[in-house]
Amino acid sequence: MNNRKLFLSIVKSEKCLYPLKLAVYLFVFFIGAQLFQSWALASDAKIDKENLYIALVGPMSGEDQYKGREMADSVEFYIDKVNAQGGINGKKVKLLIFDDRNDSATATQKALEIAADDNILLVIGHRSSSTSIAGGKIYKQKFIPAITATATAESVTKGNDWYFRVIFDNEQQGKFIANYVYHVLNQKIASIIYDQDVYCNSLAKAFEKATETLGMTVNYKWSLNSSSMELLMQLKDCIDELSQKRNVGIIILALHNREAITLIKAMKDRGMTFPLFGGDSIGQQKFPAHFQDLPMEQANPGFYSDDIYAASYFISDTMSHIAEPVSDEFNAKFKRAPNASEMAYYDAIALGLEAIKQTRATGENSSRDREQIRKFLADINSARDAFKGVTGYIYFDKQGDAQKSVPIGIFKNTRLISAPVQLNPITNINEITMLKDSLATLHNNAAASLPDMGVLLIDGIYMQKTFLVYTGIEPIEISKPDFGKSEFDMDFFLWFRYQRGIQPQRIEFLNEAEPIKLEKPADEKTRGHIIYRKYRVKGRFKSNFLSLPPVLDQHILGTGFRHLDLTQNQLTYIVDVLGMPDYTGKDKKVQTQLLSADFNYTVSRLHFFKDILEKKGMGAPRHLGAKKGKVKYSHFNLAIFIKKNQITLRRLISNGPLNYVLLLISLIGIVIMEMDSRIETFKRFIKTILTVEIVFTVVFLVSFEIFLLDLLTGNTGIDILKFFKLIFDILWWMAPAYFLNKSIKQIFLAPPPKHKDRTVPSLLLYFISFIIYLMAIFGIVAFVFDQKLTSLLATSGVLAMIIGLAIQINISNIFSGIAINIERTFRIGDWVTIGSHTGQVLDITWRTTKIHELGGNIISIPNSVASESVTINYDYPDDTYKLAFKFETVESYPPERVIQVTKNALLDTQCVLKEPEPVVFFQGQGDSSAIFDVRFTTRDYGKKHVHLSECWKSVWKHLEKEGIELATPHRILHLIEESSSASPPENAKAHPEEYTLRQKM
Repeated sequence: MNNRKLFLSIVKSEKCLYPLKLAVYLFVFFIGAQLFQSWALASDAKIDKENLYIALVGPMSGEDQYKGREMADSVEFYIDKVNAQGGINGKKVKLLIFDDRNDSATATQKALEIAADDNILLVIGHRSSSTSIAGGKIYKQKFIPAITATATAESVTKGNDWYFRVIFDNEQQGKFIANYVYHVLNQKIASIIYDQDVYCNSLAKAFEKATETLGMTVNYKWSLNSSSMELLMQLKDCIDELSQKRNVGIIILALHNREAITLIKAMKDRGMTFPLFGGDSIGQQKFPAHFQDLPMEQANPGFYSDDIYAASYFISDTMSHIAEPVSDEFNAKFKRAPNASEMAYYDAIALGLEAIKQTRATGENSSRDREQIRKFLADINSARDAFKGVTGYIYFDKQGDAQKSVPIGIFKNTRLISAPVQLNPITNINEITMLKDSLATLHNNAAASLPDMGVLLIDGIYMQKTFLVYTGIEPIEISKPDFGKSEFDMDFFLWFRYQRGIQPQRIEFLNEAEPIKLEKPADEKTRGHIIYRKYRVKGRFKSNFLSLPPVLDQHILGTGFRHLDLTQNQLTYIVDVLGMPDYTGKDKKVQTQLLSADFNYTVSRLHFFKDILEKKGMGAPRHLGAKKGKVKYSHFNLAIFIKKNQITLRRLISNGPLNYVLLLISLIGIVIMEMDSRIETFKRFIKTILTVEIVFTVVFLVSFEIFLLDLLTGNTGIDILKFFKLIFDILWWMAPAYFLNKSIKQIFLAPPPKHKDRTVPSLLLYFISFIIYLMAIFGIVAFVFDQKLTSLLATSGVLAMIIGLAIQINISNIFSGIAINIERTFRIGDWVTIGSHTGQVLDITWRTTKIHELGGNIISIPNSVASESVTINYDYPDDTYKLAFKFETVESYPPERVIQVTKNALLDTQCVLKEPEPVVFFQGQGDSSAIFDVRFTTRDYGKKHVHLSECWKSVWKHLEKEGIELATPHRILHLIEESSSASPPENAKAHPEEYTLRQKM
């Protein structure tokens, strides 16, 4: 008991509790630190530092999955282009796709999944207004920026500063449609059929509210519930009531395309002809396709959709110069033209990635990055800071809605085309004064009011009527080209289809070489408010009239024009896609017989397009208010691209990574092959080396030409491009000449291995090179400079005759040298005797043959002398030759013995060949000796005296060894003494030498 009390007292004491508490604290701290580290590592593991993530959310399944596929196609298309160019801020962009099935509840769930991923910096979507509103609540709570390109209900962005819209909202759309119906279509009465969902209800309310301001009357309204099982019954009741109503006016369809299709079919089948006007859900290129399987539509294309007006985000025939290349690239990839929704989502992702780029977002701090992206988008709040998109300039109001005009389209022949009158905002108030002055000049009406000028005030913004003129050109013939003056003749049809009230034929051809005026129309028709006029135009024009980078071996023909008086806000020329059915959006069907016979060119494509032309106001009073003194006009163009008729391997591949690789590999290959061809070890593979080098050279010229010309194109003038093109044209002739010359020298003229010390005469090499390069020069003159060779040959012939007379001796030497090389009388390295000169041939030049004599002298013999002299070649047919000498022995030795000893002596030397054997002849007896003639074969005539000396020494030694004595000549002298005074005897005259010797003795 006492022990227990003692233990408790110790435990309760301060000294014992302090260490225990410390140990517990340390343990808890350690565990907490480990947990925190694990959590931190886990958090870090979620962050992808190598990529930037974007979320795309839309209906990827269900009835509307085609809409989600359109969104994905457009967004992925742009992201692929960005990644191909290196990504953003050094990182690749990754797209995460979420399926909301176009359902609000699913949209909320997917938005929560997006918010849980810290990698995601931006959301693109949703497709519909209802799903955008549901997802937008989450994005606002979690601070994630989102951009939609199709949800137009006001409540999507209203009160949500994290949501942005790159198109107009329903309030803008409703007001715009109401003003268009009232001011352009002159309709004062309207009826509305709308769905009860968020999008349709808000559009109907916006339209109805705008009619109250305008003084229009909405006589009837029908409400549908697309989510109800009784939708078909509601539609039937609506059609029945319509058939009984009067003063219906124009019907506004505030419906989704699915309900609109059912309603329109029922109305058309019952013969109803009410004018119809739909919202952006109907204003899609694909809308008429929903009727294509119906019998009436197949019998009469456009039966259900023709003459229906609709708002749209984008209509292809009025696309800007920014949108056109995007549309072409999209068409090339997906084999179809992009529709309005796809172009709008292209703008959405382009704007979103631009925000990421400008804010230098890295994804490593998602909260900061998201806030910076939102702030960047919100700061795009004026036309000055607008983002240049394919659907127009984009800038936002305080609600995050894009401030844009609403393009109005009309369905014709199953296509959505721009309506003949559009309403566009006037950004410069001075344009109103300019417009008034312009109309006063045209119509002598100085007191024109705003409506008279086509100017409307819509929701505090001045809008102007812009007349669209459907324009087409049908070329007939192009002739009389003069590319030196950049001129040609063109004959073509030009037509305009437009709404009454303007004169589109008052035009100026901007590339006319001689003044051209439109005369009386070849055809003219009027149907209601639409006028059609066709003109036959013949004139002389300037080529290469567009501000496009010059392309080699290609010219741009065609023409471009603008209106003399009306600016682009008053009149815009657009391509008549209905009048040219084979027009595909960029290229018209190529006419093979378009060019006359005097062209050596082929038409590659025809390109119709519109753009904006800026002209100086030149101080005209009606243009004094123009911004920066420049007036903008609509500019319509037909560009006919022609290329030269030629078959070539050049410029077959485009400049890119593959071309860079080919350029590098071919350059390295040429250097290696050139080095190998100079190494003695590889000379036996010279044919293979030359073949490979030729292939590398062709690849190098092709790739380097593409690289250089692509680098210069657009960065320099056409003269510089022509200069470099000329250089390459010359290289394509000189390179084959170089390799042909090299092949002949190294393969056909190279000495055989056993004669490696021999060289080819320089005259022959020069002559072959001269002929080859002369032919190459003739080819360059004929095909590169396009000059006839007949005059050149005639001139060169006269010149050659004059020079020939002056240097005929040298000409004789030249042709004699050529004859020597052809006949191969002797070659360089041969030992020869020419006339009285013996030596080794050093060279055969164009004038002389040079011989190195045994004495060391160099003798130059004119070729004409060498060819006519008797020549002995000691190295032909091979390098062996025969030497001979004689010796005498005393008479006492048998000849057979002497002959055998001599043969042995000769065979004992290194210089005498064993085959054929040396020969020793006994030539008989002399005065006091036996005479022997020695003959043997040896090599290298230059060592003739050395060989003779060696053979003599060997024979001497062998004879001495055998005891055979060489004979010594004997001479007898007769000495006669006579007096000095005596006259010479008679025989002194016969023997003067003997007499003289006697006298001396």
